[in-house]
Amino acid sequence: MKKYNRTMILLGATACGLALTYGEVASAQTAQEPASLTEVVVTAQRRTENLQNVPIAVVAITGDEAAARGVISAQTLSTQVPTLNFERVPTASTPFLRGVGTPGSTIGNEPSVAFYLDDIYVPNGTAAAFDFNNIASVEVLRGPQGTLFGRNATGGVIQGHTKDPTVDPTLDATVGYGNYDTRTGQLYASAGAGQVAANIAAFASDQKGGWGRNIVNNHPTFRQYSWG
Repeated sequence: MKKYNRTMILLGATACGLALTYGEVASAQTAQEPASLTEVVVTAQRRTENLQNVPIAVVAITGDEAAARGVISAQTLSTQVPTLNFERVPTASTPFLRGVGTPGSTIGNEPSVAFYLDDIYVPNGTAAAFDFNNIASVEVLRGPQGTLFGRNATGGVIQGHTKDPTVDPTLDATVGYGNYDTRTGQLYASAGAGQVAANIAAFASDQKGGWGRNIVNNHPTFRQYSWG
């Protein structure tokens, strides 16, 4: 009898210890604040939604993120979006998503990856070769999107959204200098009064030094410039 009682007392003490330990862990977990995710609003389904609720493979990049990561054009967007590749032909850009795209860019040959700017379809690859200046956000939708974006979105969709004008005066200007004697400049301004507001964006880039030299006339080759 004595041995049996001693065993029961020890088991009871062990149970109390377990209960105390579990209570301490539960209190510590309750004291921690629950983690929260930053809400990302996209228009991948032709309406404003939280990215967490969109059943589509979407990569969204804000204008500030693009500027911080050096995304200055549609071509450099591929450095931040997996499976996106922008092929550059002499006068146009041909995007590929997951290996699906249109290799050529001629009149009437619309790309398999549709490009939209402020909800306006850009059917020509020449118009898609532009630099970013007043971009608010860019969304890349992978996979066929023909239901909402038409028959030509078999590979996916790239959506760009520009900044809306603001009544509060805004001015943003930058200048830069890079490799191959490249000079760049950008300007964005917005202002308004009452219910009317307007904005303007301008940019210019001039690469004076070529990537190589012509062995015949010794002139620099593969120079480029753009402005808008």
